[in-house]
Amino acid sequence: MFIKIREKSIKLIKEDALLALLPEFHKKRPEILRNSQKGWAGYRGEKELDYHLTFLPDTFTIIPDLRIPINDTFFQIDTLILCPYFTLIIESKNIFGSLYFEPDSNQVIRTFNQQDDGFPNPILQAKRQMKQFKRWISANFNKEIPCYYMVSIGSPRTIVKGPRSIFQYVQHAEHIPDKVESLLKNETNPYITPYLLKKISSLLLKENTPLEFDALNYYQLNKEDLMRGITCSKCNQAILQRTHKYWRCSSCDFYSNEIHIKYIENYLNLFNTITTKDCESLIGISSRFTIRRILLDMGLKPNKQRPPPIQKTPRRLIRRVLPF
Repeated sequence: MFIKIREKSIKLIKEDALLALLPEFHKKRPEILRNSQKGWAGYRGEKELDYHLTFLPDTFTIIPDLRIPINDTFFQIDTLILCPYFTLIIESKNIFGSLYFEPDSNQVIRTFNQQDDGFPNPILQAKRQMKQFKRWISANFNKEIPCYYMVSIGSPRTIVKGPRSIFQYVQHAEHIPDKVESLLKNETNPYITPYLLKKISSLLLKENTPLEFDALNYYQLNKEDLMRGITCSKCNQAILQRTHKYWRCSSCDFYSNEIHIKYIENYLNLFNTITTKDCESLIGISSRFTIRRILLDMGLKPNKQRPPPIQKTPRRLIRRVLPF
C-alpha cells in the first residue's frame, strides 16, 4: 500500500519550465534538454517500479522518493518498503543498452550504440542508503530491524550482465514483487509491531525534505533570457495577439482562450510569484487591468503589500514545487 504519491522532482519541473520559456535557439537549451531527458528517464523507471509494486499485498507499506536528514546531511531513498518482518530499500535505474557489473572495479559499464560508458555501481548506492536508514532507525527508535537492498532496472529491454552474485541484488522492475515475497518467506519473526510501523512511516513523511533547485542560478540565466510574448503552438511562426478574451495567430489563424495559462504556470514553477509587470513581459500584454483579470481568473491571490502586487502560487498549479 502506497502512503505517498511519487511526483516529479523539483529539478525536473523547473528544467521543463525553462525549456518551455527559453527561446528555441538559446545556447543553454541543449544542456537543459539533456538533463531533462535524464530526469524523465529516471522518473519513468521509478513509475514503472511503482506499477509492479501495486501487485504486492496491502500488508506492505510503500513510501517512494524520500530525502531524510541525518547528522547534518541527507540520505535519499527511491523506494522504501516496510513490513513487520523487514525493510527493503530499492534504488531505481532506467538505463538503456547493455549493463555489465564489473566485479573488480565495482563499476557498471553501459554499452549502447557500440559505445561504452561508465556509471557508479547502483548496488553500492543502495547498500549505502541501507546503512544510513538503519542508522536513522537506531537513532530515532533505538531498534535493530532486518534491512535489505535491491536495484530495479526499469526497462525490460536493458540487458544485465555480470557475476551470478549480483542477481540477488539486481532485477528488472517486473520481477521485484517476486523478490519481495521471497524475502518474506525467509523472515518468520516479526520485528515491527503495527504501532511501530505506523510511527516509523509518520516520522519519515514528517522529516522528508525534497531537494530545492535554483534553476536560473544553476544554468546561469536570468529573467531577461526568457521569451517575450506567446508563440503560436500550431505554426511556431508568430507571436499571438490578444483580442478580447482570445489569443489569435496572424500567420495561421490559430486561436485559444487559455494558452497563456501554461506560460504563467511555468513562470510560477521557476519563481513562485509573479508581478503584473513580470506578466506583461511574459505574455506580451500592456494592459494591467487585463493582466490582473487573467491572474485572478487563474485563482492567484494578490499580496496585500504594495507596491508591487505579488501573486502567490496556489498549490493546485505546481503541486509540490515549493511549500508555503
